[in-house]
Amino acid sequence: MLVDQYRLGRLDLDGFVSERIGITEVEEAFGKMKAGKVLRSVVEISSPGGGPSATATATAAADLAEATR
Repeated sequence: MLVDQYRLGRLDLDGFVSERIGITEVEEAFGKMKAGKVLRSVVEISSPGGGPSATATATAAADLAEATR
């Protein structure tokens, strides 16, 4: 249902992505999330063989809650 809303342009999930980073920038991204500088960072990981990128999302709310426990 939410996917349908996104596809129809009624749900702006892209607006929640603060930055796109490489795998080597993950530690820095966690620091930014903890400091409240970004909402969500998307880690772009190249597939083996240089094919299209796959993405993984680090959700700031869950990660920040876990980091501050």
